[in-house]
Amino acid sequence: MRESFFVFNNPGKKIGYITSQFIQGARLAGCSVSTNVETFDSDGRFCAGNLGNYGITFKPRPNVSDIIVIDETRSLSVEADVGQTSLNYYSNLQNNFKTALIYSNDDVNHITFPTNIAVFLPHQIKGFTKNSYAFPVPWGFTVEGFELAEAKIKSRERINNIIINFNPTHRQTVRESLMAAIETSVLKGLTFDKRQLFDSGYAEQLSEAKFILAVGGAYHWPKSDYDYLRSRMTEREIWLEEFPLRTRTVGITRWDSFRFWEAIAFGCLPIQLDFEIYGFDLPIVPEKWLHYIPVDLANIAQSLSQLADFYSSPDLFNYCSTSAMAWAKTVAHPSCLFAYIVDKVNGIYKNLHKECHIAVA
Repeated sequence: MRESFFVFNNPGKKIGYITSQFIQGARLAGCSVSTNVETFDSDGRFCAGNLGNYGITFKPRPNVSDIIVIDETRSLSVEADVGQTSLNYYSNLQNNFKTALIYSNDDVNHITFPTNIAVFLPHQIKGFTKNSYAFPVPWGFTVEGFELAEAKIKSRERINNIIINFNPTHRQTVRESLMAAIETSVLKGLTFDKRQLFDSGYAEQLSEAKFILAVGGAYHWPKSDYDYLRSRMTEREIWLEEFPLRTRTVGITRWDSFRFWEAIAFGCLPIQLDFEIYGFDLPIVPEKWLHYIPVDLANIAQSLSQLADFYSSPDLFNYCSTSAMAWAKTVAHPSCLFAYIVDKVNGIYKNLHKECHIAVA
């Protein structure tokens, strides 16, 4: 018998992008999915507008046999106690149910999660933050996105350009520093595409471009250590500053971006900080100079000089582009995400509950 999943979401809020992919993966595996809300919309690009089309049923509460998956993407850090009340509730909930928490807000590395519940988080960085049962997950890509990518790239010819299409937002210092470095570099024969396109226009843009600046995130240094700044911070701001294993050295508190996975699925090579140097964590880490273009902040000029090899050699680019698309399906497809989460949940709870075995199609 296939397992049943009950996805808990805050009424009136769209579901997080990672959770929507989990649901798609569960349905592809033949598992039933129910939810406590009657409308179930996702906020991601290239995704079904209403996931109810995937055969999700509504019920006000889970059954005893359900695995509960909680989407807390928009709640924890906006609560007065930084989500502690909710986290305590979920920690107790797991005594009676297999429970998993998915949280994908930008402040994932600032929150201390319970040590007895499976938590799945993007933006994980080795040696900077640590939650005992927190597992790294990619933003990933949807079923619709992969299908659209396959259809679009067949009829497009690549051109030598870099897409730089960020919306202006606060606290994106990593992104801003790379934009400044790339835009002031003289790369002969390479142009910049700064059009902010959406839906089919964006899909065509990704199908035609060879590269995209796909990094996100901010640098962080512990400002609450300094009396001058600490005296001007609220109690909540201090709480968020003093997260696990923070150090005096500047760290990067988030790095992942929708763009990274959108681009790699379309065979548009993403320009991203070097995973190895900065300790970015994933279930399967991409290979630099094959799946993506790595950047070392200590030697940006060298990184950009090697970039020239990829747009001056069509064969090299085509090989890497094809490899990147194949790799994306092994780690970012909803079926892979679902199998990974289920495996981790079973591993944690096998001693607390009867172990379930889910056959993934």
